[in-house]
Amino acid sequence: MEVTGILFIIVIIGFLIYMLYTKTQSISAVDGLLKEYYEDQNNIITNISKFSFTERLKYGVPVIPFMGFYYSTCYSLFAKVDESYFRKLDTTDKNDTEQIRYVEILFSQNGIEYNEFDTYDF
Repeated sequence: MEVTGILFIIVIIGFLIYMLYTKTQSISAVDGLLKEYYEDQNNIITNISKFSFTERLKYGVPVIPFMGFYYSTCYSLFAKVDESYFRKLDTTDKNDTEQIRYVEILFSQNGIEYNEFDTYDF
Protein backbone atom coordinates (compact mmCIF):
# COMPACT_ATOMS: atom_id res chain seq x y z
CA MET A 1 0.00 0.00 0.00
CA GLU A 2 2.76 2.46 0.86
CA VAL A 3 4.71 1.61 -2.29
CA THR A 4 1.77 2.44 -4.55
CA GLY A 5 1.33 5.79 -2.82
CA ILE A 6 5.01 6.63 -3.27
CA LEU A 7 4.90 5.55 -6.92
CA PHE A 8 1.81 7.68 -7.48
CA ILE A 9 3.54 10.73 -5.98
CA ILE A 10 6.64 10.09 -8.12
CA VAL A 11 4.49 9.88 -11.26
CA ILE A 12 2.70 13.14 -10.42
CA ILE A 13 5.97 14.95 -9.69
CA GLY A 14 7.49 13.56 -12.90
CA PHE A 15 4.49 14.78 -14.89
CA LEU A 16 4.74 18.29 -13.41
CA ILE A 17 8.47 18.44 -14.12
CA TYR A 18 7.80 17.34 -17.71
CA MET A 19 5.12 20.03 -18.15
CA LEU A 20 7.45 22.68 -16.71
CA TYR A 21 10.24 21.56 -19.06
CA THR A 22 8.01 21.74 -22.15
CA LYS A 23 6.72 25.15 -21.05
CA THR A 24 10.26 26.55 -20.68
CA GLN A 25 11.22 25.14 -24.07
CA SER A 26 8.24 26.79 -25.74
CA ILE A 27 9.05 30.11 -24.05
CA SER A 28 12.60 30.06 -25.43
CA ALA A 29 11.28 29.14 -28.89
CA VAL A 30 9.00 32.21 -28.94
CA ASP A 31 11.95 34.60 -29.21
CA GLY A 32 13.34 32.66 -32.18
CA LEU A 33 9.98 32.69 -33.95
CA LEU A 34 9.64 36.44 -33.45
CA LYS A 35 13.14 37.05 -34.86
CA GLU A 36 12.36 35.00 -37.97
CA TYR A 37 8.99 36.68 -38.49
CA TYR A 38 10.33 40.24 -38.29
CA GLU A 39 13.49 39.51 -40.28
CA ASP A 40 11.23 38.30 -43.10
CA GLN A 41 9.61 41.77 -43.00
CA ASN A 42 13.07 43.45 -43.26
CA ASN A 43 13.08 44.60 -39.63
CA ILE A 44 16.08 44.21 -37.36
CA ILE A 45 15.29 43.24 -33.77
CA THR A 46 17.68 44.87 -31.33
CA ASN A 47 16.00 43.68 -28.13
CA ILE A 48 13.26 41.29 -27.03
CA SER A 49 11.91 41.60 -23.50
CA LYS A 50 8.96 40.55 -21.43
CA PHE A 51 6.40 43.10 -20.32
CA SER A 52 7.02 45.05 -17.14
CA PHE A 53 4.38 45.11 -14.42
CA THR A 54 2.97 48.47 -15.57
CA GLU A 55 2.86 47.34 -19.21
CA ARG A 56 0.95 44.23 -18.17
CA LEU A 57 -1.61 46.40 -16.39
CA LYS A 58 -1.81 48.89 -19.27
CA TYR A 59 -2.49 46.28 -21.96
CA GLY A 60 -4.57 43.88 -19.88
CA VAL A 61 -2.06 41.04 -19.91
CA PRO A 62 -2.27 38.62 -16.95
CA VAL A 63 -0.02 39.92 -14.19
CA ILE A 64 0.86 36.46 -12.86
CA PRO A 65 1.91 34.36 -15.87
CA PHE A 66 2.10 31.13 -13.85
CA MET A 67 -1.66 31.17 -13.34
CA GLY A 68 -2.00 30.47 -17.04
CA PHE A 69 0.50 27.65 -16.69
CA TYR A 70 -1.53 25.88 -14.03
CA TYR A 71 -4.77 26.39 -15.92
CA SER A 72 -3.37 25.24 -19.24
CA THR A 73 -1.61 22.26 -17.66
CA CYS A 74 -4.77 20.87 -16.10
CA TYR A 75 -7.03 21.83 -18.97
CA SER A 76 -4.69 20.51 -21.68
CA LEU A 77 -5.25 16.99 -20.43
CA PHE A 78 -8.76 17.14 -21.90
CA ALA A 79 -8.65 19.71 -24.72
CA LYS A 80 -6.31 21.67 -26.95
CA VAL A 81 -5.46 25.02 -25.35
CA ASP A 82 -4.57 28.26 -27.11
CA GLU A 83 -1.48 29.79 -25.54
CA SER A 84 -0.40 33.43 -25.82
CA TYR A 85 2.99 34.98 -25.17
CA PHE A 86 3.53 38.73 -24.97
CA ARG A 87 6.80 40.47 -25.82
CA LYS A 88 8.11 44.01 -26.23
CA LEU A 89 10.37 44.33 -29.27
CA ASP A 90 12.85 47.08 -30.08
CA THR A 91 13.16 47.09 -33.87
CA THR A 92 14.78 49.07 -36.65
CA ASP A 93 13.23 49.02 -40.12
CA LYS A 94 14.89 49.47 -43.53
CA ASN A 95 14.51 53.29 -43.26
CA ASP A 96 16.47 53.27 -39.95
CA THR A 97 13.33 54.15 -38.00
CA GLU A 98 13.49 52.79 -34.48
CA GLN A 99 10.28 51.33 -33.12
CA ILE A 100 8.96 49.73 -29.99
CA ARG A 101 6.40 47.05 -30.77
CA TYR A 102 4.11 45.28 -28.34
CA VAL A 103 3.41 41.85 -29.77
CA GLU A 104 1.29 38.84 -28.88
CA ILE A 105 2.21 35.49 -30.39
CA LEU A 106 -0.70 33.04 -30.22
CA PHE A 107 -0.40 29.30 -30.68
CA SER A 108 -3.76 27.78 -31.56
CA GLN A 109 -5.27 24.91 -33.49
CA ASN A 110 -5.28 27.16 -36.56
CA GLY A 111 -1.52 27.77 -36.37
CA ILE A 112 0.66 30.61 -35.17
CA GLU A 113 -0.69 34.16 -35.19
CA TYR A 114 1.30 37.36 -34.64
CA ASN A 115 -0.75 40.25 -33.25
CA GLU A 116 0.95 43.62 -33.01
CA PHE A 117 -1.29 45.68 -30.76
CA ASP A 118 0.80 48.81 -30.20
CA THR A 119 3.76 50.46 -31.96
CA TYR A 120 5.75 53.59 -31.18
CA ASP A 121 8.08 55.19 -33.76
CA PHE A 122 11.19 57.17 -32.77
